[in-house]
Amino acid sequence: MIKIMDTEGQTSQSPLSLWGDFLNHLQPVALEPLPDTNPEEFHGRLRLAHLGDLRISILNATEHCLRNKPPSISGKLRKEYVLIMPINGSIVVRQDRKNIPLERDRALLINISYPVETIYMSPASCLQVMIPEARLRHLQKLLPDNQPLTLTCKSGLGMILRNQSLGLISGLADIACEKVCHTLGQQLINLLTLTLQHNQPETQKISSEQKRLAAILTAIDRQLEDPEISTDSVAKAACISRAYLFKLLKRHHTSFRQEVLNRRLRRAKELLKDPNQTHLPVSDIAWRLGFNSHSHFSRTFQKETGVTPTDFRKQDETDIYNQNLELDLNL
Repeated sequence: MIKIMDTEGQTSQSPLSLWGDFLNHLQPVALEPLPDTNPEEFHGRLRLAHLGDLRISILNATEHCLRNKPPSISGKLRKEYVLIMPINGSIVVRQDRKNIPLERDRALLINISYPVETIYMSPASCLQVMIPEARLRHLQKLLPDNQPLTLTCKSGLGMILRNQSLGLISGLADIACEKVCHTLGQQLINLLTLTLQHNQPETQKISSEQKRLAAILTAIDRQLEDPEISTDSVAKAACISRAYLFKLLKRHHTSFRQEVLNRRLRRAKELLKDPNQTHLPVSDIAWRLGFNSHSHFSRTFQKETGVTPTDFRKQDETDIYNQNLELDLNL
């Protein structure tokens, strides 16, 4: 069953104070208006449902700030998480001096055993699922104790999780069986588990690969002047093996030789067009970038760009078409 609470039409107390009473069905909170807003014009509406020991809700409210009061039982902290999924409007969550802006395609799983502020910067709607820590004990390695975890809801499992949560609170109005509600709650936990387990390793893998790829390209850039630049020297500078260097570049559809050439030509174009380097002869640029001779540099440059270095230097910026193929680091 769904319980609906609305500040509109209530005259027993101020709207913001009444909203605080509503939210205490979710968690103990303290409320305050935002600057330049009138507390008497505040409006909030809460739809609340229980799925076993989970609480799922939709909050519709105008601008305000709420602070949680971490609950305790018998002097012991009761750990609880909340999954926040904005539906519309602008919301900022603040914990440990970090501001986390949220929007429709982004969700946040956060431990509310620690102080948290949720700021409605504009009239907004937000879907929330309150989850006891015990229900997520099997995921503790993926849930740093006091670090919020963001999820994308734009596609994949994150989008399925968001849509199923919305579907649950919309359909629960006609379901009164506690056993069915408990089963639906467990299914939601299973979907959240699957989402976290699927996303976390991929994120770590991409992050690690990006760092190694960036280290390779940085090492190449620092050795462009060396005519003897080699996979051995770059791999050593990047702290990886030659085999992994070849494998990583191949995975991104390039090669060591091609990347060295691309980056040398890119740097050559920068020097040729630099107004502070007009005095620099083309031959000096060739030597500076590790080419063995002026003629070798000119032939290579013309083959890749269609013009000689001298003609390139004379061109207007609007006539230049950069044919250099840069490796995309946005993996």
